[in-house]
Amino acid sequence: MNLADIRGRVGRALQYAPNVQSREDDWNDEINDKYMELCMDHPWMFLERTEDLTTRVDETSVSAVAVDGATSVTLSSGTPSDNWVGHTLEEPTSGQTFSIVSVDGTRIYIDTAFSGSGTKSFNVRYYKYQLPRRCLSVLGIMTRTDDLGKMVGIDRETEERRYLDPDVTGTPEVWMPEDDVLDRAPRTIAGAAVTGGSLVLGTEYRYVYVFVQQGRVSAPSLVQSVTTAGINLTVNLTDIESTGAASGIKKKVYRESARSGVFKYVATLDETTTAWSDDGSVTASETDVLDNDAGPYRYIRFWPRPTESQTMKVRHLFRPPRLMHDADVPTLPANVHQILVHLTVAELAPRYGGEELGSLHRRKAEKLVGRLMRRTSKDDDRELVMGMWTQDSYTRARINTAVLD
Repeated sequence: MNLADIRGRVGRALQYAPNVQSREDDWNDEINDKYMELCMDHPWMFLERTEDLTTRVDETSVSAVAVDGATSVTLSSGTPSDNWVGHTLEEPTSGQTFSIVSVDGTRIYIDTAFSGSGTKSFNVRYYKYQLPRRCLSVLGIMTRTDDLGKMVGIDRETEERRYLDPDVTGTPEVWMPEDDVLDRAPRTIAGAAVTGGSLVLGTEYRYVYVFVQQGRVSAPSLVQSVTTAGINLTVNLTDIESTGAASGIKKKVYRESARSGVFKYVATLDETTTAWSDDGSVTASETDVLDNDAGPYRYIRFWPRPTESQTMKVRHLFRPPRLMHDADVPTLPANVHQILVHLTVAELAPRYGGEELGSLHRRKAEKLVGRLMRRTSKDDDRELVMGMWTQDSYTRARINTAVLD
């Protein structure tokens, strides 16, 4: 079932159909709330994903020209790698370190101003790595390099007690979580329809924009809604926040039309641009759509830091996106999509005087959830799998016990 099917079944159970957009949006929100609650309640096997994570080797003696007080340095030759974004730029002579905000041409943008001028020798250090965007929790990290197998994960307290120096390099033995990061949303935006252009007459267009820095996308701005009318078929967006000259923090603009629920990418603006016009000549991207409910970006570190590049497999619990479009299908086994109908009816029925109907559907939902847990809960699966292996082979550890004991 897709979102439209679920909403239709909810309506038939309640013997009511929403006839205004605001009521339909309310029902969509209830369906999504129940969907998110269900997915977060248990470590479901159907929410497991495995993705690649590539470790990288520090790059040393990178020659670049620096200007005192500037938030960028310029390479003496060549161009910076996109892989450097979000990692650490170090000037060892002065001991200054910076986070790399972005790269463009031969320039490397950094998060704070450089002190000093002249041609300097820099190092790029890879201290932390970004996890897959919708990773809720890491279930395991596997590396097949030299048949090393599954890597041991430790918590921050263990790292602190054992003082695992981040500057030690070698073959990674353990991984540990780093701080989550969620960049603040832009705070201002305004817009109005003006003459000219080729946007569709009488259509509501909605716009948001985000900041892009250090390989991350911020939470979106408030929505600016503009409806075209008459000969006013161009939308002028104004009051877009400046991120400061040479900050390296760009802005991406997303547009939604006709209340589709999907914001699609239409433009990238530089740091100091504070206005943009949409005359309908730009085709919105079908692949770059706004993902505004993924939560903070998550990071991990390895110890020791890798001395060779290798691809690791990260197995994690995946946080599914909300159902935004009528054609969106929930990430649940198809035979239990009805759970969302029961849970939503149980929530909505008392609003229409149907307390008994709500209780009936709540019991039906609990029965289906129990069946789903018996078949696809990760806890049950772990017990079965462990029974098939000896304790020694299943808990094989690669960590140097002399370090942690």
